[in-house]
Amino acid sequence: MTIEVRDVSKQYGEGKVAFWALRNINLELKEGDLISIVGPSGSGKTTLLNIMGCLDTPTNGSVLIDGQSTEKLGDGELSKIRREKIGFVFQDYYLNDSMNALQNVMLPLEFSGHSNRKEEATILLESVGLENKSHNLPSELSGGERQRVVIARAMANKPKYILTDEPTGNLDSVSSGNILDLLRELNSERGVSIVIITHDKDVASVTKKQIKIVDGMIV
Repeated sequence: MTIEVRDVSKQYGEGKVAFWALRNINLELKEGDLISIVGPSGSGKTTLLNIMGCLDTPTNGSVLIDGQSTEKLGDGELSKIRREKIGFVFQDYYLNDSMNALQNVMLPLEFSGHSNRKEEATILLESVGLENKSHNLPSELSGGERQRVVIARAMANKPKYILTDEPTGNLDSVSSGNILDLLRELNSERGVSIVIITHDKDVASVTKKQIKIVDGMIV
């Protein structure tokens, strides 16, 4: 079980305004990995995450998910890979503001056609310590609590991989520590392979492996 990035480059724009966000990236996320990708703003970290998660496509190179090349897959097939194998955690949460915590966690279960959606979502909220907040709207939760809802939602379809983009970026130090502890627990106890995109060396230090990226290149 791996996500393999092979000689990936990504260009945005054309002609005189063209620039390379990534240059010849090679990276492998193996089963049980907990890695951080560290670099300053604009270094290509988020672009790399989006390509690893099949949210974007490379200009050159290829991405293999569990040995399957994604290069020629259509939107429906890529959506299936994201739905079944990959969970996402973003800095800005992307929760539905009109839905409570339980309903937000239920969303991916509905898309996947699970029959016991409410029960499964309740168990997921309990696993992140929010069993008493299931009926709260996102506006009624702290930043750390909202990020816990996001992690519960990311775990809904039991993904092999969780890709996170600055998951502690909007949080205070205590909430940040709690979120990192939760991610490490998912890695160690459930065997989920996790990538943490961050500009913060302290955040990166909790991972088993750190990868530095500058100007679109691993250094």
